[in-house]
Amino acid sequence: MLTAPIFFAPAAMSGVRAQIEAAPSLASACIGLTFACKLGLQVLDALAFPGTTAERSGAGLVPGNRNVGLVWSALGTAGSPRPAPYFAATQFPIYITPRLTEIFARRAEKGVVTAMTTAFPVLTDTLAARFAHIALGHVRREYPNKPGHVLAGPEDARTPSALHPLFYGSFDWHSCVHGYWMLARLLRRHPDGEAAADIRALFDAQFVEDKVAAECRYLEAPTSRGFERPYGWGWLLKLSAELSLLDGTPWHARLAPLAAVFVQRFRDFLPLSAYPVRVGTHFNTAFGLRMAADHAVATQDAAFASLLRETALRWYGEDADCPAWGEPGGDDFQSSALIEAECMRRLLAPADFLPWFDRFLPRLADRAPATLFSPVAVSDRTDGKIAHLDGLNLSRAWCWRALAQAVPGDDVRRAILLDAAHRHLDAGLPHVAGDYMGEHWLASFAVLAIDEA
Repeated sequence: MLTAPIFFAPAAMSGVRAQIEAAPSLASACIGLTFACKLGLQVLDALAFPGTTAERSGAGLVPGNRNVGLVWSALGTAGSPRPAPYFAATQFPIYITPRLTEIFARRAEKGVVTAMTTAFPVLTDTLAARFAHIALGHVRREYPNKPGHVLAGPEDARTPSALHPLFYGSFDWHSCVHGYWMLARLLRRHPDGEAAADIRALFDAQFVEDKVAAECRYLEAPTSRGFERPYGWGWLLKLSAELSLLDGTPWHARLAPLAAVFVQRFRDFLPLSAYPVRVGTHFNTAFGLRMAADHAVATQDAAFASLLRETALRWYGEDADCPAWGEPGGDDFQSSALIEAECMRRLLAPADFLPWFDRFLPRLADRAPATLFSPVAVSDRTDGKIAHLDGLNLSRAWCWRALAQAVPGDDVRRAILLDAAHRHLDAGLPHVAGDYMGEHWLASFAVLAIDEA
């Protein structure tokens, strides 16, 4: 742009000033005409171009910006001087409209932020009752059941409720745990809601000393060392943290012995684990840290919080320019990239997290990596593994929304991340119930997406 005046401005503009001084009305008309023609072309191009406001605006810069100055310079004295003021006027919109477009795009993005912030779904009484009835229907449904159980001998062949008198429902142990977490969250948000009495009765029956003690005894067996690590560990501590917020109830204290076992398991395991696990399923270590962090905060356990933070920095602190390669996997219900970012957001102070986040996902303003911004399709919801993908849409919505709120309010990324959260939630929310392969667990992730960030 800076070289243009050097090469052809003298030839193109020769004598123009005199004509402008001689006929100022003509010069004004030329300027008005060039802006009208140029902006008209750009508006038509922007309307025809698919994409966001910012993307359409960028495409609209293309028409009308052809470098006709080279042609004009080449004509020299062979051309009529009459169109010279018109050509001179064309330079105004060429160099001014990009700046105007930038201002317009930024204002448009801010408008999107405001609209999305107010329009994101909330946990209404009706929605909370719907989710509660889903969980109340499966947390004590023993079969079908997929136990994560190791048999050391024939005496270990027992039913789910005999192995786990507290968490035997919901198809598997960890889904039962986070079903109880969701019920606790719904009770806290809606203590007088339609399902509140049923939730309290359930908790009074299940969170009792003998059942908690049986769960603790199960973990004493050598074969249970890796039981539910780290996914179930994190969810159990997340449940404990939520129960601690239900004032005037005994359930947190009753569950405390089991929570203490899992805190100790984290303390024993994390120093031994040299490497993180970066998958989109239950074994993802960032998810475990993220959920355990809430327990550390709720119990004011500074030493535990420090261990979680130090481990996260050791595992993820040097990560940069994440390509999200391999996402999504065919049975993912988490984004390994986004849950890592959400883990770091939860464990680091904002002044430490934001520079890390800028390095880790440096192209979010360009909606890259693109794979993270596209909701996934689910081909068969009766297949338990494929049905995981509905959970991926919901867990991405949770992470995108939490990360959006972590960046400054005037950051252009905020609107982009909120838009991604909306689209993923819209893709996943209609499918929290239906086939039991999704119904036994998806509502918990819907509540994370709607109410956790």
